[in-house]
Amino acid sequence: MKTINREDLERVLRSGLRRDILLTLAHYGDLSLSEVLTKLNLDPKKKTLVYYHLRALMNCGLVTSVEKNGIKYYRLTELGYRVAKNLESESIGIKLSLSSILKMLIPATAMVLFVTLVIGVKTGDVRIANDTIVVTPQSIVGTLAATITATLVFLLGLLLLLRRMPREIFKM
Repeated sequence: MKTINREDLERVLRSGLRRDILLTLAHYGDLSLSEVLTKLNLDPKKKTLVYYHLRALMNCGLVTSVEKNGIKYYRLTELGYRVAKNLESESIGIKLSLSSILKMLIPATAMVLFVTLVIGVKTGDVRIANDTIVVTPQSIVGTLAATITATLVFLLGLLLLLRRMPREIFKM
């Protein structure tokens, strides 16, 4: 079995198309280049691009090719199956995390709005008169700025978290 160093594996797996090819081969088994294009819903004009990525996966020992009746088919190696399995579990975890994190974003945004409203009442930018909330333009701008800033910080943290590759992939 071919061994691969961590940096090479990280480099190869940075490409979303390569990860998609790995997962497609794991799901469908042996596929020709045309079949890979079809399964990935790619234009046949992308044949050269997909072939380039298949070669990169082959050079890393994740994919191999076999010829049947004059047609070249691509299949995962044992290492390729293990990497694909880890990618699948990572994908499921990310989907679950995203849905739960997005559910947390709404209450977090509401909390920022509430705190901004309370601060506005304390500073006089927001008044309650005759069951009506009167808000000054500065308070509206401040509330929008605070909400947008908090949301961007939250989403930036989420992006940084999701960009980290799970280390389990490299423990093979």
